[in-house]
Amino acid sequence: MARAARPSTESFHSAEYERFAKRLRTARENAGLTQAQVAEAIGKDRTYVVKYEGRNRRLDVIEFLRIAQALGLDVAQFLADLQAGREGL
Repeated sequence: MARAARPSTESFHSAEYERFAKRLRTARENAGLTQAQVAEAIGKDRTYVVKYEGRNRRLDVIEFLRIAQALGLDVAQFLADLQAGREGL
């Protein structure tokens, strides 16, 4: 039986992904929420938030949308700013 291909880690370790993770952390801080509060809002434990903020865990689109909702983010604006390379929120 053929082995499944491992996902590429190139984007995970890219400057863009680092900016993405930092922007999510900044958004949480700006919302005045702790990692534990975000985790509770999305039905996960705090280590889940620690891992994605520290780039030790990748987020899929659905996970990102749940987090964005918990943080009160405008997803379209967040992604537009990320794509444009704008820092901060």
